[in-house]
Amino acid sequence: MTRKSAPVRLFAEAALAAVLAVACGEVRESAPEPTWESGARLRARLLDGGGGAPIFEGFHDVELDADCTFYRMTDGVLRCIPPPSSSRLLYSDAGCATPSMVIPLDDPSTTTVYLFASPSAPLCGAGALTAIRALGDEVPISEGLFEASDLGGCQPMQTDASSTGPAFSLGDEQPLDVYVSANVMHEPVSDALSARKLVADDGAWVITDIEDAASGNPCTPLPADERRCVPQLAGVISQRYGDAECTEPVASDEAHAFYSRADIDCSWAPKYVLEPRDSCGSSFVVRAAGEKTTSAFWGNSDGSCEATGPVAAFTAGDPVSHADFAKVDDVDVGTGRLRAKYDGSGRRPIVARNAFPGTFSFYDRDAGERCQRAEACDGSIRCEPPEASALVYGDADCKTKVLRAGACETPAKRVCIARNANASCLEYDYYDTGKQVSADQRYSKLGDRCFASGNVGDDLYFEARPVHGFTPPLLTEHVE
Repeated sequence: MTRKSAPVRLFAEAALAAVLAVACGEVRESAPEPTWESGARLRARLLDGGGGAPIFEGFHDVELDADCTFYRMTDGVLRCIPPPSSSRLLYSDAGCATPSMVIPLDDPSTTTVYLFASPSAPLCGAGALTAIRALGDEVPISEGLFEASDLGGCQPMQTDASSTGPAFSLGDEQPLDVYVSANVMHEPVSDALSARKLVADDGAWVITDIEDAASGNPCTPLPADERRCVPQLAGVISQRYGDAECTEPVASDEAHAFYSRADIDCSWAPKYVLEPRDSCGSSFVVRAAGEKTTSAFWGNSDGSCEATGPVAAFTAGDPVSHADFAKVDDVDVGTGRLRAKYDGSGRRPIVARNAFPGTFSFYDRDAGERCQRAEACDGSIRCEPPEASALVYGDADCKTKVLRAGACETPAKRVCIARNANASCLEYDYYDTGKQVSADQRYSKLGDRCFASGNVGDDLYFEARPVHGFTPPLLTEHVE
C-alpha cells in the first residue's frame, strides 16, 4: 500500500468530505492544492485544525533531529539550519565588521554563534549567513567594544561588564554542507500572481510567498476591503526623519519589515513606500520610492527628535493607484469547525496567514470569529478568539460589564478575557461584543472594591455579553 505524504493526505480529507457531501445532496468546493510536501529528510511540522485544515509551520530535519529554517548563505546557497540562539555579538571596530566575542542570552548551553553579513540581524539583503562559529573560551569583556544598534548602525557597547553575562571568544568555523540545501522556483498561479517555492534536494518543498508575476518579486498584501499585493517595498513612512528637527519624514530602507526571513535576498530595486492614512495604520497610500537618502534621526512619541546611527532611507514620490497591483483573495481551507486562513488567488491557497506575525491562522465557524493558537493549562493547544483590551464596568456597583477597545481596534465578534492574568498559564472567560455604549465614567474592580477608573483617550466601549459553555477548538501539532 502506498503511503500518502501529509499534504496529500490532509488535503485529501477535504476532498473526501466534499465527495461525501455531494453524494448527500450538498454541494461544496473541491479540495485545494497542497502548499508543501515532505522529503526524505525534511519533514513538515504541521498545526492541524482537523477536517482538512492544516497549516505548515516549518521543517524538521530527521537526520539532525532538529527543527530548521532556510538561510541564504553568502555564496547564494539556501540551507535549512537550526535557528540560532539569541546572543549578543561584540565587535572590535566602530563599523561592526570584526566580531570579537559573543554573550549567549537565552540559552547558556549553546555551543555556536551565527555570523551574518549585516550586524543588525539575519534579515534579507545584506543579512546573508556568512559562517557558523563554535564558541571558544570564556574571556573578560574589555573596554572599547562595539555592538549593532537596534535602530541601525554601530554603537559603543551600552552595558558595562558587571551587568552582563559571560562572554566567549569565537572558535573554528563549522561545516555547512551537513545541512539540506534548496533552490527557488517560481510557479505561475494566475496572470498577475505566482508562488515562490523552495525545493529542497531531498524532495521536500514549500510555497513561502506570493509573488507579483510581472516583476517576479515577493509582494505584500495590504489591508483593505479589496486586498492588493505590492512588490518591491522599501519601507513605511513612520518615525524616521532626514533632518535634526524631525520635520522631513522618510521611509527607512527596511524591506525586512515585510520579508523578515533569511531565505530572501531582497536584491530587487526598491520601488514603493507606504504612507499610513491615519495614526492607526489600518490602511496605506502607496507612493513611488523617491530619492535614496540617509536617515539619522528618530521621532519619539513625546515629540522629541533623537539622533541614531545612519540608515539608508527613501523620500516619498507620487501616489500610485491600488488598482495597479494584483488582487489577493481570502481562501478558507477545511470542511470542519476550523478553517485554515490562506492568502491566495481565486480558490487556490498560496500562503497561510501564519506567515505574517500577529495574524490569525484559523476561523472558528462555531464562534463566527477568527482564532489563533494558545497553550491551554491542561497542556493542549487551543484556538482562542481575539483577546479584548480590557473588561471594565459601566456602573458604580461593578455589575454591568463593558468591553474596552482601543481607538484603532476593530472589535471582534467574540473575545476572550484572561481571568488569571498573572498566572503561569491563562484561563479565559468569553464574551460576545454587543452594541457600542457611551464612554462616560467607567469603573474597575479589585477584589470586592469597585472604583472609578475614568476613560482612556479615544478608547471605545461595547456591551459585554457573557458566553457560557464555549470551548475553544483543539489544534494538534505534529511532524509527519
